[in-house]
Parts: sequence; structure tokens; C-alpha cells
Amino acid sequence: MKQRVARAATSHMIASRPGVVSDGFVKVGTRLSPVLARSSDSLRLPDLRDASAATVAAVMDTANIGYWSLASESNAATVYGIEARDAERLIAVLAREDALQHWYSKRIAPNGSTLAAVYRVGDGKMGASWSGFSLYEVAVHEKHHSFGSDGRQGVRIQFWETDEDRQRLVSRVLNGRVTELPDLKTDRGAFEKALQEANRPLADQVDFPIDAVYTWVDGTDEEWQRLKAAAQTDQTGESLIQDAMAAARFADHDELRYSLRSIEQYAPWIRKIWIVTNGQAPAWLDTENPKIQVVSHEEIWPTPEGLPNFNSHAIEACLHRIKGLAEHYLYFNDDMILGRPVSPSRFFHGNGVSKYFYSRALVDFCDISEEDNASTIAAKNAREAMLVQGSHTASRKFFHTPSPLRRSVTERLEKTYPELFAVTRRAQFREQTDVAVAGSFYFNVAGAMGTAVPARIGYDYIDPAIEDGRRRMLRVIAKHDKDTICVNDGSTDETDEQRIETDAFIRKSLEEFLPVASRFEKTS
Repeated sequence: MKQRVARAATSHMIASRPGVVSDGFVKVGTRLSPVLARSSDSLRLPDLRDASAATVAAVMDTANIGYWSLASESNAATVYGIEARDAERLIAVLAREDALQHWYSKRIAPNGSTLAAVYRVGDGKMGASWSGFSLYEVAVHEKHHSFGSDGRQGVRIQFWETDEDRQRLVSRVLNGRVTELPDLKTDRGAFEKALQEANRPLADQVDFPIDAVYTWVDGTDEEWQRLKAAAQTDQTGESLIQDAMAAARFADHDELRYSLRSIEQYAPWIRKIWIVTNGQAPAWLDTENPKIQVVSHEEIWPTPEGLPNFNSHAIEACLHRIKGLAEHYLYFNDDMILGRPVSPSRFFHGNGVSKYFYSRALVDFCDISEEDNASTIAAKNAREAMLVQGSHTASRKFFHTPSPLRRSVTERLEKTYPELFAVTRRAQFREQTDVAVAGSFYFNVAGAMGTAVPARIGYDYIDPAIEDGRRRMLRVIAKHDKDTICVNDGSTDETDEQRIETDAFIRKSLEEFLPVASRFEKTS
């Protein structure tokens, strides 16, 4: 007799024809693959992951089914092991549990992969002969169903066989941590000791603190505009980069709000968030939150020269001077937003080495000209400085993603290139002498030093001022299949009317993408 199987269309399911089934539940997915989802206006994925683990553990505790935990990363499901002899009883217990009637299950293959077929937990159709299965509920935001949970916020149950000859428990599921343990019933002490050892941080695991650093500006602030206007009167314009003073460079579409939401939802392992501003702070930001620290330019500038400053390159050349900053940190522009759960190993290796993400774009070998944009000029300056020091040449640009940086490496760069740092910091606006200390300069030099290596990341650069960019934004909202995105409209010329329209599109799209207010926002 064939088992009833429902197939899920995507990991994050969009409601094509959403319908309220009962209070607190909606039907999402496609017409052919409907999924019952719990509806919530305060869905926080890390909290759901913890709650799912507690729910399944409580069911096993009540049924007196022995289990043990295996360490897993924050962007993956909680892992429990049980003896295979208890599998059939567990399946029956889960099927009877009222709290799990809307949950789903998938079979885990011996190689650890999850198969596509989806089963209702309440039907009790999971197999005791399987290697294991995942358990999860689908939860979505009550208004924006594209934001929701999947198996990563659930639980993976692995079945372990008893090898009586060797007095071992052997996992039916291959994993990167442990597949054999001393037999639980023969020697509980040996089992618990081995399990404790297996759950220690692995050699390649990232277990060191990682901070996030943002630079932010409110271009509509009257005092900031006054300071900027005063600084502009002292500029001759001869050395400024094109668009160095353009209003679009300082426009705020509330991106920081949503970038912080993405950290709370997708990177709960971030230790502390530093927001570097010119004495400003968003009105909605809860500066009393212990995880948030607003830092002024004056606090990190080595001398008053270059202040007040309106040059992101100059500001980036001072970030490593933040007092209390972790050795490892991610530098975010406020338009960089995480798109799905990510682990620290997306950005760093367990030995502390940073990762960087090459773009397909190249830096040409022509002299700096007025046609070059800021990133190209900064890259050419960095390349020239490196060649003087005897390094190989560099021709690749980098994705506009959060930059995985190390404080000590940046300090070493400053000792090696002190004048380059000083010249960049003195420039109040972007100039043709700048380098990108937190971008191409860091990654090229760190790569040559062996403290950073190339890697891959799921990424998209979205210009919402053009039609293609808007289509891509809508796709990202629907799929949530990128590790990080950049929503940047600064490279497209627009009329005032077009800028208003683009601003409205950005705000509406980001609200659909990440609709749940974070704990970093004031409640009133």
C-alpha cells in the first residue's frame, strides 16, 4: 500500500492562494502542494528552532524514550539520537501528540541528505527502518507568507543500532561529528564521556566571538546637512571622485532597520553590533539594547584631521579602532541584508582565516580617470601600493557583501601602509587617493599574507531603480535563497519623482522580505 505523500514546492513557501483554515493557521504553498502553516506576526526563527527542539524533547521525555543531543550549527536543525529499537514507539507517540498534528516530516537518507517526500506527522507514516527523519512545523508571517520557517528550524532524529559484539552504538546516518559511541546500556559513563567529547567544537568549527559593524548616515538630518555644506565650501573639486557629494550616496531608505532584522533572524551568533555614525542614531533604534552600541566618528578618529567626514572610505579606515571590538567582525553597509540562515563558517574558517568573495568584474590597468567609479579608483590605488611592496598584481573586484575582517590584520596593514591610511582618513569626501580598507585593499593584502582566502557565497546585487532590479528583488522575496543581498540604488540617475518612487518600492519590498520587528527597535 502506497503512503500518502505531499510534495513541498520550495523551502520557503509562497501562498499562491492563501486561505485561513482556522484561527492561527493558513494554507500556503501551491494548489497541487498545499501546506498547513501556523500564522504569526512575531515569528523569530531562532526562537522557533529552540521551541521546536524543546517540544520534541518534551514528547520523548513524557514517553520515557531515551535520546541524546548532537551539536549542530544555528542555521541547521537540532539533532537528537535515539536507539533504533525505540523508533517504532517514537513514531506512534509523535502521531498521537496533539501539538504536532500540523507538523511535517521528511526521511533522512544514510548519507545524511533529506529526501523530498513530505509526510504529515499525525499520519504516523514515518518508517522505523529509515535512517532517521526530520520533524518541523511551517510557520509564516500572518501578512507576508513568503517569510517563514522550514526544516532548518526543526529537529532531526537519527536512529542508532546496537552492535552487541563490539558493545557500540552505530548511527544509521553519516555525519561529520560522530557515528559510533559506546553502548549506552553497557556503560553509561563511557557513553556520556564519549558524547561530551564528540560535542566539543570541531577543529574546523568557528567558535570565536564575531561582531557586526555598520556605517550609517541620515542624509536628511539638518545638522548633518549644515556640516556637509560647510565642508563642501573648502573643496576645490579637482581631486574629488565623480558623485562624491551626490545626494543619492547619503539617502536612507530605512535599510538599516531591515539589515538588523536579518541579523536577528539569520545570524543570532553575532555577539555585538556597532553602528558608526556622525553623531546620529535612527529614531527607531533601541540604543538601550545591550547588543547595540552607537559609535561616533570622533571616538575612532586618530586625530581631528578629516573631521567632520562624509567619505565612507575614510570611515572604514578607522573601524578597527572601535574600543571593545572583537578580533573577528563583519563590516556591513546598511544596504547589505542577510537573506536566509547563515553560519559563522560562511565568513570565517575555524582557524580564524577570513573568506572573501570574488566578483566577475575586473579592475582595468588604465590610469585613473574621471570615468572610474569609487571602487575602481580605490582598487587601483591599493594595487599600486601593493606592487611597491613587492606583491603580485590584483585585477579582481569583490562582491558587495558583509566583509569578514580581523582587527589585528587591519592593524598590521596600517603599520605597513601608514601614509595610505592617513591620506584616506584626511579626505572628507571621496577622493582619487582613497583606498577601500574594509574592501579590496584588505582582501588583496590579506590574501597575499595568507590571512584571507577566496570562497563562495549566495549573493545578489539589486538596483531597485531599474526594472530588472525590481524583478530580482521580487524573486528574492519569494525564494529567500540568497545568503546576502545588497539593495543599492545609488548608481542610477533618477529625477526627484523617480527617487520617491524607488524609495517607496524599497521600503515596501524590505517590509515583505523581513516583516517582523527586531528587538533592536523601540516598541513605541
